[in-house]
Amino acid sequence: MLNISTIIKYPWLMMLSTGKRSFENMGRLIKKSGDTVSRLLRSASISFHCSRDLCISMFQGKKKLFIIIDDTLIKKIYSQFMQGSGMFYDSKIGKRIMAFRLVIGMISDGKISIPIGCAYLFSAELTNQLETKFKTKEDISQYLVKISKKLFPEVKMIVLGDVLYATVKFLTWCKNNDIPAEVRMHSNRVVEFENEKISLKKLAFERVFL
Repeated sequence: MLNISTIIKYPWLMMLSTGKRSFENMGRLIKKSGDTVSRLLRSASISFHCSRDLCISMFQGKKKLFIIIDDTLIKKIYSQFMQGSGMFYDSKIGKRIMAFRLVIGMISDGKISIPIGCAYLFSAELTNQLETKFKTKEDISQYLVKISKKLFPEVKMIVLGDVLYATVKFLTWCKNNDIPAEVRMHSNRVVEFENEKISLKKLAFERVFL
């Protein structure tokens, strides 16, 4: 079992294992210790180098691709002493929790999605206490789009994101760089349409029923 490249042994174990994805639990699948499994984990730079090469191979010849940007919370409810953890709002349970927040970028043709980069997004409570300038969500999203455009310079790329990336700064950057973007927005968001300021809810109603 797992007579495959050492680079993909760890992700293969991740896909095959069930329950908690701890080193010890994944090790039980191949009757190895957690320490043995931990040594299979490669650095992010190696993993993303492989996934970007896979992207080029999988999507060659495509005329249109999507850049999907999303974030996820890795719950760490007892992590007050873990570096980088912070309080973030979890929309699923409707309250703030202690967690790591990871922003992920993927390239997709609408059927297959392959990750090409990620970065941590730190909480305001942490960044406000430090002089170091951390990357904002706009910085991270622009970075992920630039990687995608570098991989496929001649392909039409469309950015897909949720409400976190529906910011004036990021959308203006996309417009200035001629990159189409489709993002979710709250219905009470006010936009300027045909020289008139109007809420999205009212704009949608008028375009459908009037």
